Amino acid sequence: MAMNSSFGRAYQRLWAANALSAVGTGMTTAALPLLASIKPPSELLLGTIAAAGLLPGVLLAVPAGLVADRYDRGRVLVVADLGRAVVVAAAAIALLLGSLPGFVLAAITFLIGAGETVFITASQSAIPSFVAADQLDDANGRLQAADDVGREFVGPPLGSLIFRLATWIPFVADAVSYLVSAVLLLRLPRTPPAPVTELHQRPTMAPAWAYFRSSRTLVVLGGAMFTLSLCGSAVLAMLVLLVRN
Repeated sequence: MAMNSSFGRAYQRLWAANALSAVGTGMTTAALPLLASIKPPSELLLGTIAAAGLLPGVLLAVPAGLVADRYDRGRVLVVADLGRAVVVAAAAIALLLGSLPGFVLAAITFLIGAGETVFITASQSAIPSFVAADQLDDANGRLQAADDVGREFVGPPLGSLIFRLATWIPFVADAVSYLVSAVLLLRLPRTPPAPVTELHQRPTMAPAWAYFRSSRTLVVLGGAMFTLSLCGSAVLAMLVLLVRN
């Protein structure tokens, strides 16, 4: 995917950081179910991990938007990267020293998903600060494509491959991807927070939820996406067992 130089250096850094961290997330996403599949009862644990991966998007999407509006998005992105790096690095160390209990695998999945929710929300919110208005559609599409390709098509097979070498390697590789992404993002220009109106003087999610409930389109889309994610996660969680058997 060729990068149009007219987007500017800031957007190019944002795009590269997203692509890199998405590959890392994909590697860990593949490694966690593989770890769970060798622990009894693996079916229950795989289902728990699938649910843990789904929850952050449901619970934290609106708070993540609030954070992205209130603070400099570049700094939010860096914090999200560093937080995820700490989580997966700790997992790698634990695997080097022994093993990870099932509930810890679910907790790791949730924490990575929480960081990813904040990261993606802040990334999308930052785009208008770095490109012209007539470039927004193209810029959004390229960023989404980089995330999807890295997280769904590049990271998982790569993570599965290096998992065979040692169970901790995908987590180390993921931590490195987050750290390099954070370095790229440190040099982003500062983005001003959204204007604070009288309605939004206090950090509350009530206006966001009220707007969501008032829009039939958003409610239908949100319900459809949740249903698709729930069913997809349930099916994909069992694929590891089918492949192993």
